[in-house]
Amino acid sequence: MTIYVPKSLYENEIAQVLDEVRYNYGMLTRKGYIYGLIAIDQDAKIIAIDSRFDRKLNY
Repeated sequence: MTIYVPKSLYENEIAQVLDEVRYNYGMLTRKGYIYGLIAIDQDAKIIAIDSRFDRKLNY
């Protein structure tokens, strides 16, 4: 089963910030792994995901 993720979710300015958070977390801890970061609004709508989000996760 292939999950289609619209480009507008991982190619926007918020996604760039999520990428920086994920990268800096890895640099800070030197261990552990973040499988994906999602930014949602107060209505529980997904507004951004990081560009390296694990596509096999169910969100």
